Amino acid sequence: MKKYLFYFLVFSGLQFSVSAQPKPDLPKLTEAQKAETLAFNSTAVHAGSIAYAKSMGKTPKEYGRAIGKLFIPSWKQGAKSGQELRGLVEHMNSVAQAFNCPFKLTSWSAREAIIRRGKLLQDPRTASLFTSLGVTAQDMEAWNEGVMGEISTSLGYSLSQRQEGKDVVVTVKKL
Repeated sequence: MKKYLFYFLVFSGLQFSVSAQPKPDLPKLTEAQKAETLAFNSTAVHAGSIAYAKSMGKTPKEYGRAIGKLFIPSWKQGAKSGQELRGLVEHMNSVAQAFNCPFKLTSWSAREAIIRRGKLLQDPRTASLFTSLGVTAQDMEAWNEGVMGEISTSLGYSLSQRQEGKDVVVTVKKL
């Protein structure tokens, strides 16, 4: 009985100490803070999902292909006839900007685009989150190639990417 009385008193004391704390005033985020929070959370989910896929025995490129296949219907629905290449390049540019890496469209024609960009994980803030989960810059590049390769193929284009020094060169060609 004494044992139960002891646990009751300890639990009651803990409950009182928790309930005695004042309710915090929660800040109202600005639009910039909301965008920053959303970007960080999106990056964290991105890194975590690649790490999870690796833990399940999938390569980042295999996982990227699976994700690319999921997005094909929305890409096909949103693609404007004759503007598919432009849409692919604009998307890759926006991803590069989101990851704070340089992006340059070095060659453009109706059938082909060649892009030179930095590695997606060159920003130390983003890279540290990925590396803390065991996701390397090479993993991220392989994942991205898998996603964009599937989407490009579904729109009638091939996509290849190669490392050239510190840059990644992406070529998208009409099939």
